[in-house]
Parts: sequence; C-alpha cells; structure tokens
Amino acid sequence: GDQIWIASGTYFESINLKPSLSLYGGFIGGETSLNQRNLSINSTTIDGSTANTSVILGATGAVLDGLRVTGGISTEGGGGLRCENARMALRNCRIEDNYTTSLDSAAYGGGILCISSELTLLDSVVAGNRTELLAEPTKHIPVISAFGGGICALQSNLHLEGCTVRGNLTN
Repeated sequence: GDQIWIASGTYFESINLKPSLSLYGGFIGGETSLNQRNLSINSTTIDGSTANTSVILGATGAVLDGLRVTGGISTEGGGGLRCENARMALRNCRIEDNYTTSLDSAAYGGGILCISSELTLLDSVVAGNRTELLAEPTKHIPVISAFGGGICALQSNLHLEGCTVRGNLTN
C-alpha cells in the first residue's frame, strides 16, 4: 500500500483513512528510510480539536505508526480512532485526551471504538481519554450506559502487545 511520511509538528484535522494506507510520523524532512526517523525527538500530532469528530476513521489494511492522536470529540463513538468493519494496526502511537459523549442511551470508546473490526496495537499508549453520557434515564430509555473510556470493542478482535492503557474514564 501507499505510505505518507509526516514531519514533526501538530496538525489540526481529522483523517478518513483509505484502505492499505500507512501514515508514519516522527520525521524532520530529509530522511530517506523509515529507520532514520526519531520518534522520541520528532513528535507528530494529529489534533482533532477543531474538527468536532473522531480524529481518525479507520480502514482495512491501514497502519498508523509514530503518531499522537488527540483532541477528538465525537458523539458517535471513538473520539481518537473509530474503526468499523476494518482490520488495521497502530504502532508506536499515543491515543490521548480524546472524548466521546452522547445524549442517547449509550456512549462508546473515548479513545478508540472498534465495531466488527480487528485492531492490533503495538508499543502504544491509550491514556487520558473519556466517555461521558449526558442523558438521564426516562421511561422511554430506562437504562443508560457509557463504555470504554480508553477502548471499546464491539464484536471485534483486539491484540495489544507492549501497550499501556491508563487514566481513561467512563462517566
């Protein structure tokens, strides 16, 4: 598939991934191979705070590597990453400080929401994400719930290796 190499910096946008597209962060701009990038010095952030939606919409065969995904605000679930009917991978990523809210009966996946998907996370961090339900129970909606402040997987397969999931909240 195609690759896009992204220079260090903060990019205010949301991304709808195409199948088999790989996004790599951590570059200065003069590299000629992936192993020349330095992720600890050259941070690449995709910030969805101005988009008012999920920061990343997943796709089959897509890869995110070396990116910080933050600022996502979603009313449909998956503030940082929403993966639906897809198979994709995240490596060396930070999914941080994203938010999902709902006025309906349920809110899902502040950081990551997977629906009927397969997601592999390697050497990544999911932290400081939040899911909040703003609805009040009524006779028409007697049960309300919020699920997965960090990660919510519905009919999905998750594989986590070398990852840290911490400080995520569900309210």
